[in-house]
Amino acid sequence: MMLVPNIIKIIYGKHATVVYGVLFTYTGFSSTVVLILLRTSLATEYLYLWGSTGMLSCISLVMLFTIFDQKKFPPKENQLPSEVQEAEEFPIETKQHEM
Repeated sequence: MMLVPNIIKIIYGKHATVVYGVLFTYTGFSSTVVLILLRTSLATEYLYLWGSTGMLSCISLVMLFTIFDQKKFPPKENQLPSEVQEAEEFPIETKQHEM
């Protein structure tokens, strides 16, 4: 279990604590939902359980391709540190090396 928090820290940096908290809460919530579903007819009818989870996966896939995009959120001007705001005023010229 110690591997997951370290990987999340590497990926998300300073936001890792919040992300890990959400993931940890999600696992507890989904475990509770599974216990509730086991008391219903879905526990004995595998075909219904398989169909409902497949349908939810398809809905998630459609949401992924229609709602979300790969653009980063632009930072708000007042949330940038002063060093970054100054650097944006005077961009550094970079030279392209030809090969």
